[in-house]
Amino acid sequence: MVHTTQLPQVLLVDDEPLILSSYGRTLRGLDVEVLLAEGPTEGLKVLESQSIDVVIADYRMPGMNGDEFLEQVRDLWPDTVRLLNTAYADVEVVEDVVRRGGIFRFLTKPCDPKKLKDAVRDALEQHNLLLEKKVRSEKLQLDLQSFRKIFHSALDPMMVSDLNGNLIEVNEAFSKASGLSREQALVERPMILCGWEQEERWPEVLQIVLETGHWSDELCHKAEERYALMSISVVHDDEGKPFALVAAEKDVSVRRRLEQESRAAQYEVILALAKLAEYRDPETFAHLERMRRYSRILTRHLASHPKFSAVIDNDYVDAVFASSPLHDVGKVGIPDSVLLKPGKLTQEEWKVMQLHTRIGAEILSVAGSSLSQKTWLAMANIIALQHHEKVDGTGYPNKLAGDQIDLAARIVALADAYDAITSKRVYKDAFDHLEARKRVLDSSGSHFDPDIVQAFLDTEEEFLEVRGRYTDPDVPDTIQETNVLQRIERLLASHT
Repeated sequence: MVHTTQLPQVLLVDDEPLILSSYGRTLRGLDVEVLLAEGPTEGLKVLESQSIDVVIADYRMPGMNGDEFLEQVRDLWPDTVRLLNTAYADVEVVEDVVRRGGIFRFLTKPCDPKKLKDAVRDALEQHNLLLEKKVRSEKLQLDLQSFRKIFHSALDPMMVSDLNGNLIEVNEAFSKASGLSREQALVERPMILCGWEQEERWPEVLQIVLETGHWSDELCHKAEERYALMSISVVHDDEGKPFALVAAEKDVSVRRRLEQESRAAQYEVILALAKLAEYRDPETFAHLERMRRYSRILTRHLASHPKFSAVIDNDYVDAVFASSPLHDVGKVGIPDSVLLKPGKLTQEEWKVMQLHTRIGAEILSVAGSSLSQKTWLAMANIIALQHHEKVDGTGYPNKLAGDQIDLAARIVALADAYDAITSKRVYKDAFDHLEARKRVLDSSGSHFDPDIVQAFLDTEEEFLEVRGRYTDPDVPDTIQETNVLQRIERLLASHT
């Protein structure tokens, strides 16, 4: 309805002019426009020509009683709030009249001025609520029409369920993807997450959806090698109350297979580069295998630490495990006279040895330049460059300190150092676990991140198990081959 005036309009209907005038004067103190009608017939004419917000009618009137009049008002102008004014005392009759006319309030005649004003104020508030509800309802109907079009024409499978997740409707794309008719789908897949490995998580998922209004995650069915992105949202009625759930399911199996193939290809590169570094420095025969497992042990343990839980997930653990063997790949660029020297390095030789961090980063930067920055090679690049940095800022090559050093590099630094301490080299004997433990503790806060040192202490038994399983063969006192190109040729030949 569109009002012809900015003020709310109140219509008074009574066959007694004096009462109409009295009520009219009473309501002048309100911000309303008062219209008077001497009887039902005149009242209906006013309603036909004006947009009335509130109507107050007397019960006893000639030609048509107030209850009949208000019933017509309800049928023809349902947005108009209706009040009945009468001196009639039969409670049962009054209740019947109120019910049939959908009357908002019953007023006793003669009506106290204050009660009349209060009743009109309440009626105007009720009128505003009804209009707001009507607007919401109309908007909801438009939204539902739009949703139906989107739902039925969507290219991805979509579902509608009740608030418990029981399916009540699926679209055509769902039927095509599942190979089931609508009726079959509702029987064979009765719930939103039915058939996915995350099905048992439904109570947790439902709680999140109802609390936040939305939930999304990747679902998997490993047996069938199927993956999908699932998005679930709450649907509200015109009063804002949740009454249904709508879910969209996008198949990402092809994307996941491509990602897995890409990871496998990257891993082949990693293994080849790591093997090259190992071949160049035969003193580290089992070192790579141990330290990558040490790194994984530490990373998994740190995943439960509040400081790192937002960073470390399963993919991060896998990335550390896969990329950590490349930490010393830069040694392929260090001259044999330095790399294989059995004695202590001179100051100049030490500077040359330190270059392996930058060389490794450059090698991996080139190798991963065409790959996503989230790949294992990207992490390997950082590890190769930073694994000799120290948290107190005295490491190399860039003297980074604290959190300036990447978390993965800080993890690998401890794993690498522990294995170096407990391993035999041409220039030293192996130390036992207790000595290595002491050195790690002594370097907490200077060389190593204290949180990672604590993770090491918490997982000592796992470290000892790895150390016992992957042992070095006897290390030769001299290295016969010094021609690097010849070694690489032999390495390549061994893989053909």
